[in-house]
Amino acid sequence: MRSWQKRYVRDLRDTRAETPASANTLLKALRALFPSTRNEDIVDADPTRDVKRLRYVSKGHHTGTLDEVAQFERR
Repeated sequence: MRSWQKRYVRDLRDTRAETPASANTLLKALRALFPSTRNEDIVDADPTRDVKRLRYVSKGHHTGTLDEVAQFERR
C-alpha cells in the first residue's frame, strides 16, 4: 500500500463523478482510513490530503403536500 498516490484517489473519486454525493462519500471514507495506515507505517503520506470534493448543486428534497401528509398518517 506504500505506493498509493493522489492520482489514484482522484481516479477513484472520478469513477463516481456522475453521482457526486457518492464520490464525496467515498473520499470521506478514504480520509478516515488513511490516518490509521500512517500510524501503522503502511503508507508514508496521506494521499487524500489535497484531493478536493466534487462540487454539485442539489435540488433539495420534496416538501410533502397536505394530501401526502394525510396519506402518510392514514397508513
